[in-house]
Formats: sequence, C-alpha cells, structure tokens
Amino acid sequence: MILPRVASGRFLFATVAIQTASNSLCTDAGIPFNCCTGSASGSCQDASSASIEVPAGWTEIQHDTCGSDLTMSLAYRIAQPGDFDGMLFSWNFLGAGQPSDSSSCTGFGTPDACCTGTGTGTCPYSTFLGAGGITEVSNVDTITPIENVSSLCTLDSATLTAPSITTTENNSLVLLAYGVVGSNDMTEPAGFSLVYKHDIGGVGVDMANFTSSLVYPTSGTDTGDQISTATTPGDNLGYQIGLSPPLP
Repeated sequence: MILPRVASGRFLFATVAIQTASNSLCTDAGIPFNCCTGSASGSCQDASSASIEVPAGWTEIQHDTCGSDLTMSLAYRIAQPGDFDGMLFSWNFLGAGQPSDSSSCTGFGTPDACCTGTGTGTCPYSTFLGAGGITEVSNVDTITPIENVSSLCTLDSATLTAPSITTTENNSLVLLAYGVVGSNDMTEPAGFSLVYKHDIGGVGVDMANFTSSLVYPTSGTDTGDQISTATTPGDNLGYQIGLSPPLP
C-alpha cells in the first residue's frame, strides 16, 4: 500500500482484509489467481488458514479470522522523518504450511504444499482476494497511541458490529474498521465519518474505515456498539480502536 501525504509524527493506521478466492478462479498458474507456480491446478486455501505478514516498521494491533473465508489485520506506524508521499509498503499473505523460503516447497505435501491439488511447483506468497488502506491521523500520542481495541466476528450476517470500548484518556478519538466478504457495501454509523471504502468489484472483499466526528472528552466513556449494515449478508468483522491524545 502507498502512504498518503504524510507528516513526521503522525499516526498511520493500516487495515488489510483477505477473502478466500473462488476455486473457479484458481485453475492454472497465474490465470487469473494462482495457487502455485507450476503448471498444476488445485483448490484455493481458505483465508482463515492464512497469516497476513505486516511489513517492517509497522506494529500489528489485531489479527482475526471470521468463518473460513475472512482474515483481517490491523497495524499502525508512527510516521518517520524519512517517510514520504507515495512510499510503498507491502503486506504479504502466507498460506498454511507454506514456508517463507520457497526453496523448500517442491511438491504436493513434500515437505510443504503450495496448493491443495496434486501438482508441484515453487511457493510464492499465497493468493487471496484482498483489500487494504491507510488512514493518517494527527494529534495522537506517539509513545502509547492505542488505548483499547475491541472486535467481533459475525457469521453470515448483514449486520456488522464494532463492540463498545471504554476510553482511558480525556479527548480520545475512536476509529472503526469493518470487513465483510463478497461484493458489498456498508452504511456509515451515526456520529462517524467515512475515511475510505475499498473492495474488488464483483467479488469482494469489502472493507471500510470510519473516524468519530468529535473526540470523547471524558475518560471512562462507554462508546457503545457501533453498527454498520452491509448490502449483502456475509461473514464479517468489526473493530473499535481508541486513540490517545498527545501528552501535555
């Protein structure tokens, strides 16, 4: 993903969601989604079996699965003096049983399979349908930026719930993150403003970030469950993330 226009010391919040690719899309190497790099065919791995590798310089906040077809990762970075507009960071998707070093993956199950078919090949990072984005936030504590995080997986539902958190500082800001499988859209919770929505048209996965329109002035405030509604039911995840203001 590419950094937005960035200033040193700003809080950068990254959300990445992956969804299982349809087996019909995974038949031959690279056409259009490959399970392995040989000439073999196979079935695509479930997203729940994969791990999302966060790039160096980012700190993972949360990593969750929902059902067999959805995995999400939340991470943050404090922008550094050398960061620049358009700087590229890559999140990789590592399949179950797949080594980071592809040299040891030479055939089906021996010692690690690239895909679930009977073919051989070398192991790239596993391919899934994915969406991601980066939100830049100012006036956040650069030492301990995260106050609280909540998450909820809801199976096969059009209701996406980001569970309530309790603020631990005065003047806290709350971010919401949602992900839902399929070609989808989602509504904006009351009192929150859309930062971005991304998906892969026609197939999914759909994800979005929202930010509270105002800060929560008093420590110990219960923010309440925040609900978004998807156009199509599917396995989904919802998050609330409380951010601390800068130290006085």
